[in-house]
Amino acid sequence: MRVAGIIAEYNPFHQGHLYHLQQTRALTGADAVVVVLSGAFVQRGEPALTDKFCRAAMAVRGGADVVLELPAPYATASAETFAGGAVEILDSLGVVTDLVYGCECPEPERFSAVAQVLTEEPAPFAKCLRDEMRRGRTWPEARATALEVCLPGNRDLLCSPNNILAVEYHKALYRRNSSIRPIALQRRGQDYHSDHIPTDAALPSSATALRTEFAWLDRCLSAEKPGSLPAEALQERFPENPVWKQLPDFCVSELPWRLYPDDFSVLLHDALLRTPPDELANIQDMSPDLAARLSHLSGQLLTYTELAEQLKTRQFTRTRVNRALIHTLLGFSGAPTPLSAVRLLAMRRGTPVMRAIQDHTSLPIVTKLADAPAGALDADLRADAIYHTALWQKSGLRLDVSDQAGPRIL
Repeated sequence: MRVAGIIAEYNPFHQGHLYHLQQTRALTGADAVVVVLSGAFVQRGEPALTDKFCRAAMAVRGGADVVLELPAPYATASAETFAGGAVEILDSLGVVTDLVYGCECPEPERFSAVAQVLTEEPAPFAKCLRDEMRRGRTWPEARATALEVCLPGNRDLLCSPNNILAVEYHKALYRRNSSIRPIALQRRGQDYHSDHIPTDAALPSSATALRTEFAWLDRCLSAEKPGSLPAEALQERFPENPVWKQLPDFCVSELPWRLYPDDFSVLLHDALLRTPPDELANIQDMSPDLAARLSHLSGQLLTYTELAEQLKTRQFTRTRVNRALIHTLLGFSGAPTPLSAVRLLAMRRGTPVMRAIQDHTSLPIVTKLADAPAGALDADLRADAIYHTALWQKSGLRLDVSDQAGPRIL
């Protein structure tokens, strides 16, 4: 059996993701596709637009066979930790033969060469990296310059988030001596950072643009209905909005609500007040300098967005700040603990790959919360509880977590 793996957030699932799934089967001839998906919070250091079970269902309706959760401490971490955790899950299943990732540069051999240099750090690379850091360069700048010394012509490879993740996937596979074959798929459509939906409906939008548009639609109706309306209701009110042409039809029903970073402002403020200043520096993705800046601002009544903007500097990018804030909110200190189980979020009914996974996996697959190894899902359950608290605070919706204890079978 040939099984392809995809690492994703689907925040939300759109036409570009559907293309990725379709091309994954075409490129690999896979009998099944397994997706490792971020849960309640994502790698940008923000909440997912909607619930992880809804997004997992979108993936299955789009062509995936099995969707597994990437635990929150990995899903919200730096590119290296994010990729390392996701690749470990795919490799541990014992059945995945290929990893298909989207990127701007469809040349996997370049990613492999860069990954080897960044993993082994040969002497010329290490010396240049140290010298550049002493000159006051940021870490990304210093690393790109050092990489150019060892592999001329590859400096710009680390300028896009998707390419950075691609390199990290190759690094993780290299470190594990994995037999999984990495396959690069060139992205179609908008730039990753674009925040406007393209006028040409045939051009896939970025997920950033879709979230921006949904936020605008929700603000339009906030006066008459605080919180979020189901996406079907939004579609009825704004049928000509370009967002609908960017979503496969099956996604609309899987967007019952939307959450945004500022919906967590009160919870974040409370977490900051409860975290002693001397403990802030221990938070995942925090540093002593960033912790000092954050402690200075923690008593002010700032929204999540306002606080992140005030903390952002040349040394601390907005994404780095976001991750530090989310980890403060979630109470994540230090490096993520080793994986001890994997949670099943959704699967295609009757898919044979699930049996193959259960026969070969080295990590337990959790389908019922009661069967999870002790402590294995604590971080994710905490993240889910905080996410659902923000949803209740915003819209009055009370989700019974026990109703979502099992995966979606579609």
